[in-house]
Amino acid sequence: VSTQSTGGEGGHPSVSDILTKGYPKEWIFLIIACAIFTVVMMFFFIKALLVHKKYSTKHTMQFLCTMGILFVYPLYALMYVSGMIVPRANSKCTFIAETYESLSLMFFLKLMLTYMGGKKATVKSLEGTKVHLNAPPLCWFPLPTIKFSGCFILVNELFVLQLIVIELVMGYVDLLMNMDKSKSYPAALVEER
Repeated sequence: VSTQSTGGEGGHPSVSDILTKGYPKEWIFLIIACAIFTVVMMFFFIKALLVHKKYSTKHTMQFLCTMGILFVYPLYALMYVSGMIVPRANSKCTFIAETYESLSLMFFLKLMLTYMGGKKATVKSLEGTKVHLNAPPLCWFPLPTIKFSGCFILVNELFVLQLIVIELVMGYVDLLMNMDKSKSYPAALVEER
């Protein structure tokens, strides 16, 4: 199947093709099933939001971080259903979902620190505690044991921030590289020489 005949990016049909010809038969069941599961997941998320809001009145940050973490699943479902309905938008939807997933790790770190009473209280209560680095999957390597300190929290925050930045940059580069698959960019460069 050539890209020009399907009118889309990387062989995916465009919205105008779908509106005139309809979806392929094997897609219809999958799209309907995924859309139903997405609606059910959104319902459970809203229910969890309301229940958590009812019992989490003391700490606004705990509520926001928890909801930020729980929103990963409905967002993934919504983005991938959107990518199934509009196949040419799949790479953009994937970029949004994966970027939010990396942000949820920052929410998780913030939630853990909030449960401990903040950075200062965490450092105070865990100061001098030994942290074993030979946890799975690195349990077979003889890694050192380090003492917990404020520097340990800072290093963890930097690792999470690094993941967020790398996810954003690599996702953006992926979007740029796959902007126009139909023109076969690398092959066109080779043919010109």
